[in-house]
Amino acid sequence: MAKNDSVSFAMPTALLKRLALLAIICWPGAALANEGEGFSPHLFVVVDESGSMRGRQEWLSEVLPALGQALNDRNVNTLPDQVYFTLAGFTEHSRELAKRGSDIEAAGAVRALRTDGGTEDGFVAIRDVLSGYLTGSDYSPTTVILVTDEDRDVTESDLTLARLADQLAMNGIVVHAVIKARIICPDRRAGIAVDEDRVALTAGQGDLSTCSDAETRSFDDYAELAWATGGLVWKIGAFTGSRDNQTQPETVQQLVNALSDKIIAQWPTGLLWADIDYWPKNPRKGDVVTFDGSSSFSNQPGRQVKDWMWDLDGDGAIEQNGPVVAKIFPVPGDYRIVLNVTDDSNPPNAGRKVMLLQVAE
Repeated sequence: MAKNDSVSFAMPTALLKRLALLAIICWPGAALANEGEGFSPHLFVVVDESGSMRGRQEWLSEVLPALGQALNDRNVNTLPDQVYFTLAGFTEHSRELAKRGSDIEAAGAVRALRTDGGTEDGFVAIRDVLSGYLTGSDYSPTTVILVTDEDRDVTESDLTLARLADQLAMNGIVVHAVIKARIICPDRRAGIAVDEDRVALTAGQGDLSTCSDAETRSFDDYAELAWATGGLVWKIGAFTGSRDNQTQPETVQQLVNALSDKIIAQWPTGLLWADIDYWPKNPRKGDVVTFDGSSSFSNQPGRQVKDWMWDLDGDGAIEQNGPVVAKIFPVPGDYRIVLNVTDDSNPPNAGRKVMLLQVAE
């Protein structure tokens, strides 16, 4: 990408292509075949509540309704295909301030966020807020926005960057990290966001553009988590200035456009969609786990799913066939479950769903 390419309030094309690819490979939403039901993607906003966040949370009450309106304008955030919003704080008592509600409900709950937290671990907050969504559920999130101005306080050493990133990526969950960051273009322009390839968004006097090879300094754990899932790192100071903590309108608009593009890119538009249900929901070693792919469906009139092919350990080999299969997992651990489906078209259309199964001791 050439430096200083004008984008006019849009994400870089390279980013959109990657997001579209991620959506095709890893769409996690529960595809509901019943007439009149939507896919209901989910947006989680997980916010630091330490004392340093005083004055750095209020901008969310403006962003969330603006994002809901942007999606509505694009015919997305309307019934039955409503985008659900959940707002949660880092501290345990704030994990469900607004749960699976509207953008307006989430925005209204921003004032309930606290700023008296102590040791806080953003990885633990993300894991706990998502809870069952990381192992398959009735509805699945599409995007997480992590907001903090501090680095990670590691409270659980076994919850590593690699472990959490793998769980998120396998379920198609994208994380944006709004954190303290210094993003500088080669021509010394300041960036407001940057992707894993160091392509940065910059803001000027009514003009937004991009640059390549941006230099980035930020909190490594949170930045690497965002980049590992296909998300962006945003500079929190671009939303609330360090002096007056006033919302920066141009930056808010850029975030709204970027997130609405992200959600649109993850929207199910393919001809064939795979879906997985399973039980028991919390398996232990030695349990027989049943996997059900019968809710997979074709968006093409008159076409039906014909073949279900299961890889039950993530090694790339098909182990079983059929809409419903079962397997005993004798050893505890994380197992990558992959369902590939094809329909009766000629040539057949294909769909794929990936999930992570956690088997306890």
